[in-house]
Amino acid sequence: MSVPTQHDSIDRQPNPFIDLDAYNPGSHGAAHNSEVGQKCFAICVSRIGSHLLLGAVLAAPTRPPQPAVEPLLIDEVGEAAFTDPMKRYIGAVVRFVIEQLGGEHHSYGSNVRVRSYFSKGSTYRLKDWHPLND
Repeated sequence: MSVPTQHDSIDRQPNPFIDLDAYNPGSHGAAHNSEVGQKCFAICVSRIGSHLLLGAVLAAPTRPPQPAVEPLLIDEVGEAAFTDPMKRYIGAVVRFVIEQLGGEHHSYGSNVRVRSYFSKGSTYRLKDWHPLND
């Protein structure tokens, strides 16, 4: 059971450091173009969603960051966000967001160790030049 949260309109705006036009859904085109996919994309690229993802990478670089946005997805999209095709799509969007914010892909198939709809995912690290690595 999730607890609804209140966020102001600025939290829901796209992160200005993410070039939304650079996203290419590739094989996830059907998911990306669906109503559920658009909601999931908006959550992940929002200021709050992208900050949660980046924070998850900073806090636990050996674990997949997808569970960090799970409460937002549950509140705004519901169970429809957690079908297998949507979870794969969300994984692709998470990678896009992390890379846009200075991270790099590290590994595939790491276990999620918290209670989550996601069981596995990729891990990421911040590039050496990132100011938060000092």
